[in-house]
Amino acid sequence: MAASLGKPDTKRGLSVVVVGCGHRFQTGVLPVLHRTRSEIVALVDPGEAAGRTTASSLGAAGPSLIAEDFTRDTLRNIKADAVIIASPSGLHFAHSAASLEAGLRTFVEKPLACTSKQARHLATAAADKLTVSEQRVHRMDIVLAKQIITSGRIGEILRVRYHDTIRAVPSFESTWRNDPRLAGGGVLFDLGYHTVSTLLWLLDLDPASLHPDTAALHVGQLNVEDFAGVHLRYQDVKISIRTALVKHHPLEFLEVAGSKAVLTLRRLRERSNRSAVRITYEGKADETICHLGADYDTHALSAFLSSSSRDGSLSRHVGTIELIEEIYEIAKKRS
Repeated sequence: MAASLGKPDTKRGLSVVVVGCGHRFQTGVLPVLHRTRSEIVALVDPGEAAGRTTASSLGAAGPSLIAEDFTRDTLRNIKADAVIIASPSGLHFAHSAASLEAGLRTFVEKPLACTSKQARHLATAAADKLTVSEQRVHRMDIVLAKQIITSGRIGEILRVRYHDTIRAVPSFESTWRNDPRLAGGGVLFDLGYHTVSTLLWLLDLDPASLHPDTAALHVGQLNVEDFAGVHLRYQDVKISIRTALVKHHPLEFLEVAGSKAVLTLRRLRERSNRSAVRITYEGKADETICHLGADYDTHALSAFLSSSSRDGSLSRHVGTIELIEEIYEIAKKRS
């Protein structure tokens, strides 16, 4: 049995199996495991060498098992309280299904799965044991925006724009994100998953009530799309979503226009950890600067490791995948 992460403490965390040793494990999962004094009892990575390198870097806190494949057989001789899945998106379904079949509490990074059929299967198999990662819904600027919308300060919602761009890493073409089989899709499925899911949460929408009218995807030199533009409607409300990979000045911009005022949220993605939330009405502006910190990015995992409470967002994640799948179908018909 591996030694506990962090300093010895009488309050011991969970024994966990971690699936996926990539960037997200290093920057998000591992720091939370340290904070919660959780113990890694097994590391699984499709590239077994990556698992061994990671285990070696953990030193005395390294796991007793390193494996390339994750199945129920992998778990047979391992005593674990939970499984954390941070593998490539295209493997989330198989890895989550194996964990749930073994009866273990399961945390999976977004997306829940790559198809609506897979997502519904996991939701049925969950039995209150499945938690999907949440990030933006724990960010103070997004929370503030929801409070303002719910309060009625902007009035009846008339239109919404949520435009999201991100800079691709220099090695993007050689990563799993440029492999449709492992990525599930391009920027719409990766960055757009956050955009769509957050929009559903922000406006408290039933995914089935949101209808895509038009969708356009662009595939340039990559194997996956690097741009997606979508127009949707909710009753009489017109909604525009745009996601893209860009070379300069990545930005997250939300605009919610109401009958009384307009709410905007503007977040520069690089060299800034703050966001501006502004309400404009009758020519006047009221702006709040939100310092975001980093906890929102790992809040869901921290809660998962410290509590056995049920995650209530699973149906929204299923709905997010159903909606994105519908958008892809519309875009294919257009092309």
